[in-house]
Amino acid sequence: MTTALNVALLLISTIATLAAFGGKTWRDGEQRLIERISPRGWISLFCLTIALVLGVTKEILAAKQSSLDRKQDALKAADAKLQLTETQSKLDLAKKDLENLELRAQLTQNRLDDANTTLADVCTSLSSTRTDLDQQSSASMVTALASVRANVSDMYFAIPPPRTAMMN
Repeated sequence: MTTALNVALLLISTIATLAAFGGKTWRDGEQRLIERISPRGWISLFCLTIALVLGVTKEILAAKQSSLDRKQDALKAADAKLQLTETQSKLDLAKKDLENLELRAQLTQNRLDDANTTLADVCTSLSSTRTDLDQQSSASMVTALASVRANVSDMYFAIPPPRTAMMN
């Protein structure tokens, strides 16, 4: 619309200028000014009046369009700000979720460490129990042989070293 108004203004201004160019737009005399205006002058005045009306119309339309553009820009800015706030909120939630996952990972690692410690203790106890069972088995065998009065000619006893290292 603005382009059409600009072209119309250009054409009307050109016609007004050409109408006044090289000729008289009014006659000399004592008559009133309206009566002295020549046809060329009337064309020039008509074109100038139309150019003025079109120019004012164009400026009013441009002001309305500018106001509309500013409102749309403000709406876009508000929408962008809302999206930024929403994105920031999602980022904060993601950070909290990450912190929770890190805490769970740490708790799981602590449980795993405790389980490894317990497993090491069980292995130590199992080794000690196996040794005790071996000794008990040997003692039971000697007791069994003695109770049946078996003829045993040689017997060896091994006395294990003290278990002070295993007790820790």
